[in-house]
Amino acid sequence: MSKLAGSLSAVFAGYAEFWLGVSRPVPEFRVEVHGPDLELTVEVDGAERRVVGRLSAYAVLAHRFWAAVLPPPVVIPSLIREGNEGRDWAQFDDEHAGAPLREAAACLEAAGERTEAALVHRLLAATDGDWGVPPWTSDKDYTGHHQVPVSLLAEVQRRSPVVDRIAGRKSWNATGTVKALQAGVGVSDPFDRLALAHLSAHAIGEWMWSEGLKHDEALRFLLALTTDPDAAGMVALGGAEDMGLALARQRAYAEAIPWLTACIDGGVRVAELAAARHECRLAVGDPAADDDWALVERTIGAPDAKRNRGEAYWNDVRFSGGLAARRAVALARAAEATALRAAGEDLWLVEQVRRYGRDTARKGIERLLKKQAYTPGDDEAAALRARAQDLCEQALRTAGPEAADTTPTTVEGGKDRERFFRANALFGSVGRAREALGDRDGALAAYTAARDIALASGITGDWWDGDVQRVGNAA
Repeated sequence: MSKLAGSLSAVFAGYAEFWLGVSRPVPEFRVEVHGPDLELTVEVDGAERRVVGRLSAYAVLAHRFWAAVLPPPVVIPSLIREGNEGRDWAQFDDEHAGAPLREAAACLEAAGERTEAALVHRLLAATDGDWGVPPWTSDKDYTGHHQVPVSLLAEVQRRSPVVDRIAGRKSWNATGTVKALQAGVGVSDPFDRLALAHLSAHAIGEWMWSEGLKHDEALRFLLALTTDPDAAGMVALGGAEDMGLALARQRAYAEAIPWLTACIDGGVRVAELAAARHECRLAVGDPAADDDWALVERTIGAPDAKRNRGEAYWNDVRFSGGLAARRAVALARAAEATALRAAGEDLWLVEQVRRYGRDTARKGIERLLKKQAYTPGDDEAAALRARAQDLCEQALRTAGPEAADTTPTTVEGGKDRERFFRANALFGSVGRAREALGDRDGALAAYTAARDIALASGITGDWWDGDVQRVGNAA
């Protein structure tokens, strides 16, 4: 086995253990360097399989290798490198990938592929920083702690103009940052593309879980980077993953779909993102929603060590539970979106008002709402109301009668948060949908179920009691 193959084998073994929860020997393979691309040939069940990828996109390369070796389904558990989720990648790089990646980069440098080698070191050394402030400033920082070879020091240290624009922006809020990022659109240098992808992903992790819809259109340039074969593509996929989940959670359904699609096509977090896209497509009336749920069922069993580390599979506690629970919540939330659309209301604004209050929610988004304003005609409104009613019924059938069980919780500590939040999402959305449809009896039943389950879950407070009284008094 060559030195390059040995280094890659160590990366693949670490990836399988840390990300997939799979402990098995890495099968022998051949590797050839074709320009910046690595071509791997591995024998599986008596037949040779070929894997092509870049070292700087090492997570994607490792995924493709194991997808060729292991029985399907095999997905990338996550590529988010920012925030709390990003700690997993920092740990993986420190404990599993750093040393063998540096060895492999040395092999590529010897083969004349300096750019790929430098990209690996720029990733590991976090050269581009977070907000235009590199964490390392001296030659000793790079050549010492990060073991950057002197021969590559100039390329690894080089400050990208994308970073300069971020560091020099006049406003340090989300809008000022996005404008500075847009100035970098169209860069072709591999180091600059990586800087643009990294800083965009960092901005998404920092702000877009609350301001995603306001900046969705301005950040769409990142989607073009997700298909890049090198480090920029890998990092951009992580940013798209974060953005897609953020928009779906904010109920910006139509806007979330292209972000989720880019990641699903890239093999990232397929079951969860397909479940999110399923909800989005239900909400916008896309018949492909059923295909998404079939994809969820095909990929939910993919190896994923994140679950082995005790982390919730779904990114939102409201979706906790089995597949039936997740689908029931999706149907209920889509029913609410459809009922509000029939009434000409903006669901995203409704969500913002619930969270922040009417004045704060409206501040700064009047132009956006005017652009998106939509009033259905009489025939379309009637069809939307019928569809919303059908989605409510499907949600309750899918959840089953056990979802409305009000037996007091027996969990340790006396508070069953998952049951509480799941009931909030399911019965709360059904209640709001039915209220928008004029079905007060149905809304009252749903709100009452949500209130009673909150009490049975051991959660204190007047949850849903106000809605029960309001609708009951009006009935």
